Amino acid sequence: MLSLIQSYEGALLHPDDEIVYLYEIRDALSKRFGGEKRMIAKLEIDGGGPSDFKWTNFKELANAQPIKQGRHRGNHHGCLRDATQSELSNARNFALHLIRSYLHYLNQQADDQ
Repeated sequence: MLSLIQSYEGALLHPDDEIVYLYEIRDALSKRFGGEKRMIAKLEIDGGGPSDFKWTNFKELANAQPIKQGRHRGNHHGCLRDATQSELSNARNFALHLIRSYLHYLNQQADDQ
């Protein structure tokens, strides 16, 4: 849980790498559950999120869009653009959705014991 909070804090403290830090949350949870598909199933996020910003939108923004804050900015030839405030807000909210889903999962596990 600490690593998730640290990644979210890193996103807020380092806006030039914000999406990279937010995606670390996905990476940590995916590792915790043994893969992306298992993570999605266990956290019951099935692609959804706040304001209809879906799992695929999050991945697309982080991995494929030619944005300065993205994970693969070196792979894009030509100009990189800044992510819009809307894109950044949606990504932040989705990362929080992942964290909340994990907290809910942990609470369910504790209740089952």
